[in-house]
Amino acid sequence: MSIDVERQTVMIWALAGLESEPRLLVSARDNQIDVRRRCLDAVELLAACAVSPGVPVVMSARLPRMSFEVMSRLRQQAGHVTVIVENDVDARVAQSWGAENILRDIGDKVLDFDALVGNQSVQQAIGAGANRKANAQITCMWSPVGSTGRSTIALGLAEAMAQAGQRVLLIDADTCAPSLATALGVIDEISGLVIACRYAEADSLNERAFATTYREISENFWILTGLQSPSGWSQVHPRAFQRVLDQAAQDFDQVVIDISPPRGSLVSEDMFGSPRGLGQDRDGIARLALSSATTVAIVVRPDPVGAARLIQDFGEISSAIVQARVVMILNRMPRSKADQVVKEFHAVCNRLAISYSMFAVPEDSCVGQMVRTASTMGEVSSGSKVFRALTNVADELRGFQDDDGVANVGPLVKLLRIRGRHANTTAGGNG
Repeated sequence: MSIDVERQTVMIWALAGLESEPRLLVSARDNQIDVRRRCLDAVELLAACAVSPGVPVVMSARLPRMSFEVMSRLRQQAGHVTVIVENDVDARVAQSWGAENILRDIGDKVLDFDALVGNQSVQQAIGAGANRKANAQITCMWSPVGSTGRSTIALGLAEAMAQAGQRVLLIDADTCAPSLATALGVIDEISGLVIACRYAEADSLNERAFATTYREISENFWILTGLQSPSGWSQVHPRAFQRVLDQAAQDFDQVVIDISPPRGSLVSEDMFGSPRGLGQDRDGIARLALSSATTVAIVVRPDPVGAARLIQDFGEISSAIVQARVVMILNRMPRSKADQVVKEFHAVCNRLAISYSMFAVPEDSCVGQMVRTASTMGEVSSGSKVFRALTNVADELRGFQDDDGVANVGPLVKLLRIRGRHANTTAGGNG
């Protein structure tokens, strides 16, 4: 489709929070770019695009009130949307919005304005989960909607990794039904995840500060507790959460993140067509975790309902995990017809064009006892069928890590020992 030459010189900018904005504006003027409107947040940007549809947009990854849903609206209204980033953290935040065109601003380098108006492709600043400088393997636990046992599997898998001698951090990033702290009998006055994000927002998150936010469960195994109530999800902002992940990846060998299943779009419209809740993207943390993951473990029910929900919901995450390895876990596998069930799920995964490894986790009474006693699987029975199966999954994930040449981080100094063991220890304040 041809583009009107005059329109190529007209743009809408929203570079709030970008220190280089004055320099870029001068560069735009020198390149005959007419910046029609400068917006300070996502609401103002959407309004400007509604007034001037089809005009290319250039925005900052730090734009207030931005979200995945807002980006979807912008792509419909604008001729071309480019997100300018200054570092890898900005880039991964932009990816969590579903940004397709990400351009890194490097010092005094002149931006390619032909790319900004859509005349040529914009180079991606960073791939999903790629170019990560940290040492850890990040495994994101995801499941379709329904009672799949994802959180229980996350807990058992993290413990199996720890028993193999790796330092493991389990993060409860479920914004809909956080449950890991309750399952372990850990009582915190405030969420460890919220505290870590506050450190990140204050630009004071480092190894020492981070060590005050998570609690020790057993040898080599720690947990960053989730929200005390689902209503507190807005306290965890994607940009801060990305910094928490980056710190965790530096301090641990394995990071396991439990996230909520998809819930659909959160942005509804009033009678005038104005979006409500702009920037209040409850699924933003989940998308960011998925795009940062080196491995995505998908937990499903081994029955027709589980297969149907996997097919229905997989589209919600498919674009975010293109560079991650996928492990499919069929949870609570019945003894009868197990081979047939596995064969059917292989067919489902092939239909979804997933490159994957598949594991069956049997139903086991160990899980019920674990919940009743606020214990881990290993504490209840390290020889149970379910824990042995998860140990096999953990071995597979370690194999992934070895293939990538990822070095194990040596034991770190345990700082500010105010985090207690679960259930049987007195919970301290988290800072």
